[in-house]
Amino acid sequence: MLMDIGILLVTLLGVVNGAGDSSLYRGCDYNRCKYYAQLAQQPSSLLQQAGYRLYQQCYCSSYGVFLYNNPQTQATKAPIYKPTIPVSTSQCGISSVTGSATTYLNNQRGRVVGGVNTKQCEFPWTVLVNAGGAQCGGTIVDSMHIVTAAHCMRSGNYVKQASSVRVGAGSSNKNSLTYYTVRTVTVHPNYNPSSFNYDVAVLTLQYPLPTNNQCIKPICLPSAQLNIKTGTKCTVAGWGLTKEYSGYAPVNLQKATMPILSMDTCKQSYGYNTITDVKICAGYLNGGIDACQGDSGGPLMCAEGNNWVLTGIVSFGNGCARANYPGVYSYVPNLKTWIESITKAYGK
Repeated sequence: MLMDIGILLVTLLGVVNGAGDSSLYRGCDYNRCKYYAQLAQQPSSLLQQAGYRLYQQCYCSSYGVFLYNNPQTQATKAPIYKPTIPVSTSQCGISSVTGSATTYLNNQRGRVVGGVNTKQCEFPWTVLVNAGGAQCGGTIVDSMHIVTAAHCMRSGNYVKQASSVRVGAGSSNKNSLTYYTVRTVTVHPNYNPSSFNYDVAVLTLQYPLPTNNQCIKPICLPSAQLNIKTGTKCTVAGWGLTKEYSGYAPVNLQKATMPILSMDTCKQSYGYNTITDVKICAGYLNGGIDACQGDSGGPLMCAEGNNWVLTGIVSFGNGCARANYPGVYSYVPNLKTWIESITKAYGK
């Protein structure tokens, strides 16, 4: 990848003068890091220093790019970069902002009318998915995989090309997201666009997400022992519309806490043939709080002990926040085996 000549000249000047410009590092990604690593191998000591400085500023090892024979260590020559395996999920579902998921949800004051702004990094696994120009949400489950809704990844009868999908992560502010490319799009083979059954897809990223960013963390998948009872409080988050057909999508990530509804209540709203064991409803029968257009694919998050777990995926509803029509979510506990079959296959 060729670096803009102007930026390179400014960088070299900064190296000579001992100065740095943080604006130069905002575009950190795998390809840029690869370029910095190659720059650090150049014969010119000035180019080496510039490449090494930029490499450090971008924390390039977190993108799977490793520097050898650099001007600081003079290590033995080896390939400049190599891929990494997904980050361990042993530290999943932990937010430095919310603390214990159970305590957080227990302290929410009943009904929230509409959504409210999240704090920066409050739900660091929530991402924006741009699928061929259409906005959806998604959830980081490890450094290589995003879970989203199948209907976000369909265009008519076809699955969208991975090259048309981008994942924005690293901020609660939509304008500050860093976008990552997608290698493959995997839609559940049983997905039915008419009934929204099995409305789940997994995106495998081209390169790993950085592991040293507090705003980019994986959520946990629920354990087999998790028992989501009627009335359990959970939280939905997304950048979707704040009012049905309002045309306004917020810049700041929105959140709303709501209870899980019984399957019988859900079936009474949408029909006994529509609501199956791969779906769950959450919200209030008198309306007022719900996910909306642009939130599809985003997370419904519940607590398992102190950790946040992905319990639902925003799927569909009759309008937004209408009375007697709660939001319907793909029920992750009954889809977990399939999701893990995709994520665990990476690298094999």
